[in-house]
Amino acid sequence: MAVDELDQQLSNLGVFERKEGRLYFSHDISLLEKGKYKLAGSFVAWSILHGGPGFSRLHPTLYDMMVGRKTEEDIQIDDVIDGDVSSRLNMIKNATSDRMVADAIATMGDWAANNGCSGIYTMTLETKEDKIRILLKQHLFYRCKAEIDQFQQGLEAVGGFWGMVVEDPGPLRSLFTSYSKY
Repeated sequence: MAVDELDQQLSNLGVFERKEGRLYFSHDISLLEKGKYKLAGSFVAWSILHGGPGFSRLHPTLYDMMVGRKTEEDIQIDDVIDGDVSSRLNMIKNATSDRMVADAIATMGDWAANNGCSGIYTMTLETKEDKIRILLKQHLFYRCKAEIDQFQQGLEAVGGFWGMVVEDPGPLRSLFTSYSKY
């Protein structure tokens, strides 16, 4: 399967949110129920195991989290495609006074708490970066964990490929991300 053909097949499935070279999974229950994430994983594994290209477009932090490694790279607000999410995160980031932090908490505290950041209500200028990091991980990884699991099942279904990746994720990183440092 050629690079363009693999990209086209995966693009047609709609399982990724696009940010070139830093893709992450879309959160779509309909696609999940239809097994599209598993199909995408099978396409990638089949391509790699048959001498074709890898799929070096995943967000490097997503890959690290998928294989259970401590990530070396921070997720950036610019990685988020959803305008509402990035706007809320920027509200926290741009807070430069206690009053602005209080306004951010009042405006989007419930949203942040509902997205796994229960400590948002005690956020300070000193802890705002930690809250952003938690919310970015939620958006990139945890909100679509079922989709990621299904993608991994697809990788595993073709020759047990995912098991090989998890066993030695460093050297195989370049097959999934454009950042080969490990």
